[in-house]
Amino acid sequence: MGRWASASPGDAARARTGESGDEHAARRRPTIGREGLRDRRLAEQAANRAVEPWTRYLAHFIAAFSYEYQRRYQDAVREYAAALEAVPHAQSASIALAQLLLRDNQADAAFDLVNRSLTERPDGDDPWRLFGYGGYIRWPVLIADVRKAIR
Repeated sequence: MGRWASASPGDAARARTGESGDEHAARRRPTIGREGLRDRRLAEQAANRAVEPWTRYLAHFIAAFSYEYQRRYQDAVREYAAALEAVPHAQSASIALAQLLLRDNQADAAFDLVNRSLTERPDGDDPWRLFGYGGYIRWPVLIADVRKAIR
C-alpha cells in the first residue's frame, strides 16, 4: 500500500500537479454531447467557486461550448461573455463569441471583438490553449517569478 492507497487516482493526480478542486471540477469531464448537461453544471459550479480568473474563464468557456452544442445560442453568448469578463480579450472566447455574433448578423461587433483580441493579446495568451497541458497553465506566472528572483 502506497501513500495514495486510500485516495482516488484523481486525488493523487491533483496532489502531483497542484490542481485545485475547482480546476479539477472543470477539467474532470469536459466532454460535450449526451453528458453535456452534467458537464455544463460542473463547469458552472467551478465558475461560481473559482478564485483564479483563468479558472473562471475555462469554466465559462466549457459551459458556453456545451450550450452552443445544444443550439442554445443566447446562453452560449452569455457564457462566452462571462469568460471574457474573467480574461479580457482571450482569443478562443473572442473568436467563438464573434462566430455567434456573425450568426446573428452582427458583423461589425464580431469584427471589432476579434480585432481587439488580436490587438490586446497578440501573443495569443489564452487559458483554453493551455488547458490540455494540465498544470502548464501556470507556466507564464512561474516564469515571471523566476525572472523576478534572478534580477
